[in-house]
Amino acid sequence: MVYLKMEEQINLLILTGLLTLLAAVNANLKCQTFNEKDVVCKPGTSDFILRRGLVSDNNKTTGITLRGCRITDIDYEAFHNDFSLQYIDLSINKISQLKLGVLDGNIQVTYLNLSYNMLTSFPLGIFDQKTNIEVLDLKGNKLNFLERGVLDPLRKLVHVDLSSNELVGKNIDPYIFEQSRRIKFMDFSRNDMSESPDLLLQAFQELDFLNLDKCSLTEVPAFATRSNLRTMKHLMLSTNQIRRLNNPRIFLNLDDLEILNLAENVIEEIDSNLRNVGVTLTKIFVNDNPWQCACLNDILKEMKKYNVRMETQRNMLILTGLVTLVAAVNANLKCQTFNEKDVVCKPGTSDFILRRGLVSDNNKTTGITLRGCRITELDFEAFENDFFLQYLDLSENKISQLKLGVLDGNIQVTYLNLSHNMLTSFPLGIFDEKTNIEVLDLKGNKLNFLELGVFDPLRKLVHLDLSSNELVGKNLDPYIFDQSRKIKFMDFSRNDMSVSPELLLQAFQELDFLNLDKCSLTEVPAFATRSNLKTMKHLMLSTNQIRRLNNPRIFLNLDDLEILNLAENVIEEIDSNVFTCCVKKIKMIVLRNNRIKTLPDGLFRNLNRLGNLDLSYNLIKYVPINTIQGTALKNINLSYNKFTYLEANFCLELRNGGVTLNKFFLNDNPWQCACLNDILKEMKKYNVRYNSYKLNGAQPRTCTHYDSTIVDEIKKKVIYVMLVWIRFSKYYYDVGIAICVVWHICSRRLLLTTMMEYQLSTRQYDKVTAALRPVTSASATNVMARPILETQ
Repeated sequence: MVYLKMEEQINLLILTGLLTLLAAVNANLKCQTFNEKDVVCKPGTSDFILRRGLVSDNNKTTGITLRGCRITDIDYEAFHNDFSLQYIDLSINKISQLKLGVLDGNIQVTYLNLSYNMLTSFPLGIFDQKTNIEVLDLKGNKLNFLERGVLDPLRKLVHVDLSSNELVGKNIDPYIFEQSRRIKFMDFSRNDMSESPDLLLQAFQELDFLNLDKCSLTEVPAFATRSNLRTMKHLMLSTNQIRRLNNPRIFLNLDDLEILNLAENVIEEIDSNLRNVGVTLTKIFVNDNPWQCACLNDILKEMKKYNVRMETQRNMLILTGLVTLVAAVNANLKCQTFNEKDVVCKPGTSDFILRRGLVSDNNKTTGITLRGCRITELDFEAFENDFFLQYLDLSENKISQLKLGVLDGNIQVTYLNLSHNMLTSFPLGIFDEKTNIEVLDLKGNKLNFLELGVFDPLRKLVHLDLSSNELVGKNLDPYIFDQSRKIKFMDFSRNDMSVSPELLLQAFQELDFLNLDKCSLTEVPAFATRSNLKTMKHLMLSTNQIRRLNNPRIFLNLDDLEILNLAENVIEEIDSNVFTCCVKKIKMIVLRNNRIKTLPDGLFRNLNRLGNLDLSYNLIKYVPINTIQGTALKNINLSYNKFTYLEANFCLELRNGGVTLNKFFLNDNPWQCACLNDILKEMKKYNVRYNSYKLNGAQPRTCTHYDSTIVDEIKKKVIYVMLVWIRFSKYYYDVGIAICVVWHICSRRLLLTTMMEYQLSTRQYDKVTAALRPVTSASATNVMARPILETQ
């Protein structure tokens, strides 16, 4: 019956594999990885459910793009074990709902794009494990309800796009954004925001941009001009039904307002005192309103003062349209616009110089995506007059240099992606008019030099990716980031960061994540553990050549550290206090694939927030219970080590010490069969999940019948020592008999020491002592004494 069951399981696995293969062929979903980090998938020929296996289980993946892949549903473990994931793009799919728990894990994600799907609402708790999200794009869905509390975990949110949904302002809870105080960009356009509660944005403290275009407004809403919005610089009220601005104090609270867009309303007049507010504005758009002539003349005079000309703009747009058409035909570059705001282009058949006309001169464009469009160069006016541009993606092109001035203008840009190009350096001043950039992605270039001062204008920068370049740490100026104090995400991976200056990150005050994977490090670098980095929660030191962690105070300054990744180093030596003395808030430690043989007593003891521990792929033979007692361990991975046994009642002893395991991976160790069976029974008893695929009987189980072998080896050792004693006794008759008498006592001691050497369990010790009783019993004294007496 057992063999029949195993055969059925094997057949089931084969059938599952065939179905999976067939599904993959039908779906024809193609994924490509750039620099082992960024996974980009292209759609197949049919709708697709995203399950575990396609993009999961890769701790090196930092970005996943599944845009337009015909995905209809997401399985629970679709992104499982993508520990380093920071960027997820699921836009332009057919997802109608997100099941509670489907986004759990991947706590490092800072960018989540769910735009242009079919979502109508979110279950409460969906974002509970996405607390680091800074950019959340939900535009182009069918959202009609936002439950109070659903956004509460997103306290680091700075960019929210809810445009083009089915929201009704009067139905939105006034406290929906109560915990999202850091939001700087808020887009409600193409929703009905009339009658919205006055307190809707009351929690915002740093708002910079608010878009209320096409929101069915008949007046300037009170929630958009509250006193807490003094920081707002850009307010869009275009394409509504606003008729009058006769309250001279309506914009009184907006001290920092620079751009006001009132175009395409039904405004006939403006209070004469209201225009006095305009002296603080740099741009005001009032075109396409049914103005009274006298009022219009006054406005035109004022617009000349601010260098805005409606007629000139219209003529320029007509001319630009013709130029755009010619450029598009020549280049064979296809661009599509979504909701008049987001321009997405696809490559032509030849390399391309981006000139004015293709994506320029459109004051409604907020996002431009030119990913993989074979662009070799940018002309100076390529983005001219895109006044509202905030998102610019130029990744995966062939740009080798940026001429000084080519990025001038478009001061509202907050996201700039230049990754996977051929850039080697930047001219000083290239970012002088990009002072609002918060996310700058430069990974996958050939950068080998960063001139001091080049990043100085970027004082709002929070996310900087310099990974996979040709930087050499010892050549970096220690003051290169001196003005970028707000950086929270910093990625140096796949650069040579050995011998970097200790002051390299001295200016950082809010760092949350630091990636030093594959940085040719031989020790934990001093610049990564400075006292100003107390806020850091995630430190990646994986895939280096770090050999020792013998300084117990190396992580002393990292008060808030939650995740420490030291996988794939050559660590052999660890100080017993390196974790317990310093990282009290640690939640996850990854020591996978090192050369660790022994774990010091108490290494993780009393780390009462430690929930995940990965010790796989080492040379460990034994884990003392007291090493992990007092922790909050839920998941532990001991697979691919040298374990033959664990202490009896291992799970029970852990539970008695306050540790309740959920997952316990222990496959591919040279287990003693009896011991392994005991462990599996115990895990089933306490509902602890394990690698059932490896240990379900369908796969050959790696274990050894250790008892008989070990008895023979220990017997040889004991008898050898006994023979030495006999030889010694023949020459020293006076003490020989005494030695024989003491043998009965000493042999037990010898056996106990041998048991510790072989790391036997109590059950195995009983078996061994029973087998060796003839040697260690009192009768052994006669055996030893006989040759001594014969020498008399």
